[in-house]
Amino acid sequence: MHLNRVIITGEILFICNYTIRNANSNLGGFMNNNRLGLLQKIMNCVVYFFQLTRCYNYLTFVFFITAFAFHLNGGSWNSGIIISYFSNLLAVVSGYIFNDTEDAVEDSIDPFKQITQRNRIASGKLSKLQGYILSIFAAVSSLVLAFFLGNKTLLCILLSLLLLFLYSWRVIRFKSRPVIDVVVHGGMAGLLFIASYLSNFEGRVEAPILNQLLAFFVLSFIWALSLLQHQLSDFEHDSKMSLKTTAIFLGRKKTKFLIFTMIFFILFLTSSLIMLGSLLILPIIISFSISGSILGVLFWITKKQRTRFKSEWFQRIAYNLGGIVGIAIWISL
Repeated sequence: MHLNRVIITGEILFICNYTIRNANSNLGGFMNNNRLGLLQKIMNCVVYFFQLTRCYNYLTFVFFITAFAFHLNGGSWNSGIIISYFSNLLAVVSGYIFNDTEDAVEDSIDPFKQITQRNRIASGKLSKLQGYILSIFAAVSSLVLAFFLGNKTLLCILLSLLLLFLYSWRVIRFKSRPVIDVVVHGGMAGLLFIASYLSNFEGRVEAPILNQLLAFFVLSFIWALSLLQHQLSDFEHDSKMSLKTTAIFLGRKKTKFLIFTMIFFILFLTSSLIMLGSLLILPIIISFSISGSILGVLFWITKKQRTRFKSEWFQRIAYNLGGIVGIAIWISL
């Protein structure tokens, strides 16, 4: 009798021990899977965040805006220029993410953007709420950095963020108002230039007002020019979607004429700046010229078989090669 009880008790203990060990093993596996799943989600969010920023389009140009502003006001390579650069960069990042969040509806039915998965909100990888949160995070980070550069810089960054918001916000949406879209887009570059120029630091000098105005218009024209080029590459899709942009409003021929007219003004204003002693505007123009030349050659070579996908990649290659050469020249000077 006692022997039977011992055997039964042993069997029960064995079963309990086996069950507990099995449960612990399964729980450990579950926890590990959860951790790996969470880590994967975080990594995906980081990748999607960088895809939304499309920073390859403007990293070098924002550098030129910041560096030239510090050149005009007598600044040197110090922590101020680094803080100003990242403040400007994060403001633009915030605008790009907010733009893609607001454009998610149109982009979700755009075959090209569905194939390229450029807008991760439109493809369903991120929610609109996540897009808004990321945009706000970038905007707040930009303002925090601007705070250390003085009240004037903080105000300029705040105005830039407001313009970026109104540019894409569906209620007002400056980007769908012909002419206003180009003026606002270009003006944002000018505001970022002023934000960096007004940064407080030891040894700051006041440049002549004419130099400031010329630099403002050169940078604004270049930024506006990039928008017109983008509108031309999206011309067919925007026409089908009945979107109202300056390129759609003017038509292809008139838009191209406007682009060449703006290039003439950029070169004229740059020549004036150089005559006034601002030689460091040259790397910006050389970078701009190289980008335009590469883009023109690539477009001419592939005129017959060019697709919208190729056009976008050509723009990325041209902007970044031109930017790298421009920065190299800037450093050598």
